[in-house]
Amino acid sequence: MPFARACSAARVMKPAVHGRVNAVASTGVSGSVISKVLNHVEPGVTKVYNRYSYDSEKREALEIWEKKLRSVIHERTNEFEEQMRVFRDGVPQ
Repeated sequence: MPFARACSAARVMKPAVHGRVNAVASTGVSGSVISKVLNHVEPGVTKVYNRYSYDSEKREALEIWEKKLRSVIHERTNEFEEQMRVFRDGVPQ
């Protein structure tokens, strides 16, 4: 589980799946699209008759998630760099 370890190390989110789903949902992506991205099987007759691939919706959701992750990583990198500067120079800005 390299993704979970990387997220945990960066303190981005809990490595559990529900943590990832909640984080994606917080970006405004619908639950049904999140389920498609995670490849969950639909219950009942929809799993038989709904053959639409949701490719464009999944791509859009993953692009939104990418922007969110990049933002968090950038923020954490800036925090880390500031901590390292304080450690090195001994004076916070």
